[in-house]
Amino acid sequence: MTTTYGTASIILAQLGGPSRLRVMIGARDFLDCGDALTFRFSARSLRGINRVKVRLAGDDTYTVTLYKGRLAEQVAESTGVYADGLREAIEHHTGLALSL
Repeated sequence: MTTTYGTASIILAQLGGPSRLRVMIGARDFLDCGDALTFRFSARSLRGINRVKVRLAGDDTYTVTLYKGRLAEQVAESTGVYADGLREAIEHHTGLALSL
């Protein structure tokens, strides 16, 4: 992850930052995809979800896509998520807490 304030860095900060995500769910492999952030995590979640992609949409909302397995099979997707609802969207689908 670069130190510039690109879209992926802003998304990561809105989720609590890399340190908090590492501690809470074992997040790793953060990848800046331009207008999106992807990461994997090791915590056991509902439905086997272990990857998340958060993409900025044109209307300043986010699309949260959740995947499972090594082949990254899409399990769920939430569209029209505002920045203050990112954690809740991920927590809802995974059953994991992103903050205390």
